[in-house]
Amino acid sequence: MIGKTRAPLGPGEQRTRQRRRTQMIYLGVAMIIGGTIGGISGFFDQGDGHRHREGAGGHCVRRVSSHQQDALLLGQDVVDHYLNNARIGSQKSYTIAAAVPIGSDINAALEIMRGVAQAQNEINRAGGIKGIPLKVLIANDENNSDIANQVATAFVKNTQVLGVIGHYASDVTLATADTYQSGGLVAISPISTTVKLSGRSRFVFRTVPSDYVAARALAEYMLQKLKQQKVAVFFNSQSGYSQSLKSEFVTAVSLGGGQVINEVD
Repeated sequence: MIGKTRAPLGPGEQRTRQRRRTQMIYLGVAMIIGGTIGGISGFFDQGDGHRHREGAGGHCVRRVSSHQQDALLLGQDVVDHYLNNARIGSQKSYTIAAAVPIGSDINAALEIMRGVAQAQNEINRAGGIKGIPLKVLIANDENNSDIANQVATAFVKNTQVLGVIGHYASDVTLATADTYQSGGLVAISPISTTVKLSGRSRFVFRTVPSDYVAARALAEYMLQKLKQQKVAVFFNSQSGYSQSLKSEFVTAVSLGGGQVINEVD
């Protein structure tokens, strides 16, 4: 009835309505990916001026398109990338790539893609780079060193890719450093902090401080703020990041006059 106040939705109705909204978002993304972009398959260049689905970059292309279901979980951030690329169409553009762990760590992938989507939006809304818009290619490296190296190799062979945002874990970025070095392609990691990355390659950079800085801040807090002189350290010897932070922290504690009484793997 017109003018009648609607009764508040119960918890069950609210969940149902939210699911419907989510399904609509997923459907929209699926339509964009499947109809407009075609799962971004075929974006790797084999160097002959033509785009191919198979060959040098074929495996990585299939890997990207095979994880569309995972990509749907990223919601609006994926929508932004595909819509921005679709708006550019076939006109002249600059292209960068983002290597994210969609298949293994959806939240980490989401955080990286939010920043990339924001930068792409800001650049293109401001008229592009000297009038030329920016496209972003997305690849899933599973946060796995072997897969990331395949992705990095495909990026290097794709002459349209001018730079790479990635990778995520320190171990994975380290594993791809030589590939980017030999291929002359710049990669910038927003996450990797291991000190081993410093000076590793003239083409691999990061936007975060290394473990050297973090470890000294932790040691200073322990020694000066907490007034504690002794500490036990737990770390994971299978993680390059963990080993790096542990080593730097132990050194910082020792230099500050403290004592590491035990290291537990």
